[in-house]
Amino acid sequence: MNTDALVRKTGAFAVLQKISENMGRDFAPFVDPLLPIISTHMAYGYSKAIRKLSLKTFCSMLVAVGEPRNVELFQQSMPMYVEELTKALSRHDDKTAKIMIKSLANNLRALGRSNDTPRQFLTQDQINALGPLMKQTLDIVTGLKAAHTTFLQNQKANY
Repeated sequence: MNTDALVRKTGAFAVLQKISENMGRDFAPFVDPLLPIISTHMAYGYSKAIRKLSLKTFCSMLVAVGEPRNVELFQQSMPMYVEELTKALSRHDDKTAKIMIKSLANNLRALGRSNDTPRQFLTQDQINALGPLMKQTLDIVTGLKAAHTTFLQNQKANY
């Protein structure tokens, strides 16, 4: 991909993310026209920055549209989260896995804060699909912590 185009695209997504975040519920009229663009870029493979900005913008969109539509949009995005998280874990791409888990948690937090009706936002099937993925993620974290501890011990031994 053209580097200049990627830089401009990243800048555009950064502006869009800030506008959506700052407008809050007033951003609702812009959700429908922008949702296809944001949804496509939530799994964007060429730039983690654009992916992160799209995921943050999606979270702001959930707040903007309010309930019950935000739960519907969240439910529609769940297959993408499961697919991207599965791919990241199979490639041992811990950075992408972290981005996806953090975004999923932020979306759930936003739904909990912005919706008046307390309810479960994930179906039982979605919870069952996420369970093994979370276990794989925790296994990776455990391995990374062990490697970090070993590294620190080696550093101390070299002094």
